[in-house]
Amino acid sequence: RLWADAAHAAWKRAGLKPGQRVLDVGCGPGFASLDLAEFVGPRGQVVGIDESEGFVGAANEAARARNLHHLFARVANVQSLLSLTELPAFDLAYARWVLCFVPDPEAVVAGIFERLAPGGRLVVHDYFNYASMTFAPPRAAFTHVVQATARSWRQRGGDPDIVGRLPGILKRQGFTLEHMELHARFAFPSETRF
Repeated sequence: RLWADAAHAAWKRAGLKPGQRVLDVGCGPGFASLDLAEFVGPRGQVVGIDESEGFVGAANEAARARNLHHLFARVANVQSLLSLTELPAFDLAYARWVLCFVPDPEAVVAGIFERLAPGGRLVVHDYFNYASMTFAPPRAAFTHVVQATARSWRQRGGDPDIVGRLPGILKRQGFTLEHMELHARFAFPSETRF
């Protein structure tokens, strides 16, 4: 729920409407997929893709529990979207914190481009300058955790600053960048989330 407001605003800005088809790339346990399914309604369709069988199972179970029969998640590697030729054409694709984790974000974006209908849109929420996350005043333990997290992503082929490369990736894969904005969160010690 922490990022739901930013996600909903981005979907609206991208022109998402009831009845449309949406691809949730790297859907995880389906948190965004469920919101997308509510957004497009029963005349629409949401397909979630994730490599985790556990997450896909959780997403499908949540969809059944909410009677969102137009939401379906399936197990697949998001870097292999080009091979999923049985997928329909989508009006919108959404990728939240996916490109930063994969060794080949260019393949993900290329696959998304091929899965979109003419005029289809891509909405991405991802990291830029991840290591700048800090406390004020700074705390060594927190800084250590942030740096270790960024290192672990890089060791697995990810990029915690992927947004710095994203405009070039989008252009190379045929997209036109229409909007980009920064979302920064601040919190006080008394708050449970920021």
